[in-house]
Amino acid sequence: PLGREGIEAATEDGLLRITAHGVGAHSAMPERGKNAIGLLVDFLLTEGLTDEDERPFFELLHRLHLSPYGQGLGVDCKDDALGALTCVGGVIRMRDGVVRQNINIRYPAAVTGPGLAERLEAAAGAAGSAFSLINYSEPFFIPEEDPVIRLLLDAHREVTGSAAPAYTWGGGTYARCFRRAVSFGPGLAGEEIKPDFVGDCHGPDEGTSLSTLDESFLVYALAVLRMQGLEPEELGG
Repeated sequence: PLGREGIEAATEDGLLRITAHGVGAHSAMPERGKNAIGLLVDFLLTEGLTDEDERPFFELLHRLHLSPYGQGLGVDCKDDALGALTCVGGVIRMRDGVVRQNINIRYPAAVTGPGLAERLEAAAGAAGSAFSLINYSEPFFIPEEDPVIRLLLDAHREVTGSAAPAYTWGGGTYARCFRRAVSFGPGLAGEEIKPDFVGDCHGPDEGTSLSTLDESFLVYALAVLRMQGLEPEELGG
């Protein structure tokens, strides 16, 4: 076996089978995980298991997976409102003889979607590869002083007794289906301790406690009731 931490490698029927074991995490919180693609790419490079014509592409993948904050590709940035950009290689596959690596980027207002695409096109081109922008959404931010945000925070604090502040992050995809919306509910700020059998968000056996759900219903009801008293201009038109 040629294994190292996170890697199993052994010959089987004259073939070398390599398995990488990572830890899954949300693309908005990549520091919680360990990307198996990066482990596999680094193993192939350090063990000299790539052809010379393949090596530039694998070195590009190495740069992508070097950091979940984009330093390897030179796209790292941050701002005061939305924090640091995250850059994650989520899915890799071979189709019709071509290896395709998906990249998921959550970025602050310090950069634009087309601006990021231009940098990634240049990085891919230098490695003899190509980059295609599938879609993008520009960053969206509502300050904590906004009347609706204050109302939501007050409802949460009155029911739960928690003084946790509002926070921004690269998730809440469903909120982007509306012109003006925020994610609101049980989340990172008051994350509960869960049994080992309960999975992480979007993963197998994702779950929460009944007590958290019951408390959340009270928060939602109070927030909706009070929101009816806001003027249209306070709701954002």
